[in-house]
Amino acid sequence: MMSPTEYRESRKFLFKVVRERYEELLGAKMDLKSRKHEQVVHRMALANSLRPFLTCQGIGDMLSKDHSSIVHYQKEHHPLLKHSAYYREQFRRSLQIVDEVSTSSDAVAPTLTGKSKP
Repeated sequence: MMSPTEYRESRKFLFKVVRERYEELLGAKMDLKSRKHEQVVHRMALANSLRPFLTCQGIGDMLSKDHSSIVHYQKEHHPLLKHSAYYREQFRRSLQIVDEVSTSSDAVAPTLTGKSKP
C-alpha cells in the first residue's frame, strides 16, 4: 500500500505526463491564464478527463485555478459534449492520453468518487 506522500506524488506525476502529452499533441503550451475560448476548452477537456483520478482541488492546484472553476467545468461538460464538436474532439484526445498514461502506470488508479485517498 502506498503512503500518502507516494499517493500524492503519483497524482502529480500523472498530471505532469498527461499535460506534456496533451501539449505535444496541440503543438503548443497551454496558457493557464488565458480567457480565449480555445484555451478554456483545452483546460476544461483536460480537467474533466482527469476527474476520476484527482479531486477538484487537486486539478485546480495543478491548473492554477480555484476548485470552483473545476466544479464549473464539470457542470458544463455534458452540454459541451452535446453541442460543441471542438470540445468533444479535445475531450476525446485528453481522455485517450489519460487512459494511456494511467494504464501504463501501476501506481495510478482511479478512485470511485474521484477523491484522493490520504
